[in-house]
Amino acid sequence: MNRDRTLYILARLAIAFSFVYVGWSMFTSPDLWIGYTPEFIEKAFKAWGWTNDLVMKGEAIIHIVLGLWILSGKNIFLPSLLATLFLASIVFFNQTQFPILFRDVSLALVALGLTVYSREH
Repeated sequence: MNRDRTLYILARLAIAFSFVYVGWSMFTSPDLWIGYTPEFIEKAFKAWGWTNDLVMKGEAIIHIVLGLWILSGKNIFLPSLLATLFLASIVFFNQTQFPILFRDVSLALVALGLTVYSREH
């Protein structure tokens, strides 16, 4: 296996793991994660009658699907772009928690790298 291919697989594993883990954790412990959902999104869903638990389950499904899609390696431009946007928005909307979320910047950059790489190959 050549070095580029190895790096590509490792980057996909890194992003897929972070999304699948968080998705699973949102199902099992939604209260740990609701604080990272921007308030305007929470309010919008609550206006439609969604509970916090339902919002977290919806987000969990999205995270797991994105993670598994990236892991599959099939047409990953869109999920990589969405992963980049998810990670960047988490940091942007939770700037007061940057000492906890600083790793999300690195993950967003890896996801962005996958996005760029997927367009070139």
